[in-house]
Amino acid sequence: MHAQNPYVELSYPWLNLQQVKEKKVKTIMLATVGADNSQIEKQVVLSFDQSGNLVKEENQSGFKYANTFQYDNNGFLKMAVNTYGNALDTVRYNFNQKNNSFVSQYVSRNTEKGWTITETHFIYSAEKKLLEIKEYSGSAEHIKGIGENELELSSTEKFTHNEGEIISSVGEISKSFVFDAGGNLDSFSFTNALYEISETYYYNYDQNGSLVMISWSQDGQTNKTFVTYEYYQ
Repeated sequence: MHAQNPYVELSYPWLNLQQVKEKKVKTIMLATVGADNSQIEKQVVLSFDQSGNLVKEENQSGFKYANTFQYDNNGFLKMAVNTYGNALDTVRYNFNQKNNSFVSQYVSRNTEKGWTITETHFIYSAEKKLLEIKEYSGSAEHIKGIGENELELSSTEKFTHNEGEIISSVGEISKSFVFDAGGNLDSFSFTNALYEISETYYYNYDQNGSLVMISWSQDGQTNKTFVTYEYYQ
């Protein structure tokens, strides 16, 4: 089985990296158009190596940015580097095999001698099901290893796995992931009760189980994202 990748799980919950490897997918292009189909609002290209790892995410329209990803020898994500304009940010990851968890760490200067540290802990079950996401933050003069800093817990998102559905909640925010009989993501709903915001994504697949279109709706607004593939020979 392919190693867990928390960045992919959060950003592209429909994406199955094991299938990417088996189908020899080289790139996936996601082109989003408005309700009238008149112009492309957003175009993102995902690039993969031949082991099925996501190695680059590039937004080619609007606010342009690129994320590149590095992995350890076991295929676990260890670094994500984001570039936009002349700016560059780095998020480091560490996988703890003993307790089956990922920790990501982002560090930035807040004073001449101090650092602001943000860490996210992704806790999995023995079956590789995501159970919790814990956010920690704080300041320090010296940076310790990933997951070793004394930080304050700021939020906990809990995931409940039911038959055909995963639900999560953190504060006023709730999410629902609904899957079809084949295990493909059928819909994703996001609700922020405080701001009375609710949006839903619907996913359409071809006969081979490859995603071909994503439909989005929120308060009467809609758009569609068309998905195309390039393969290794």
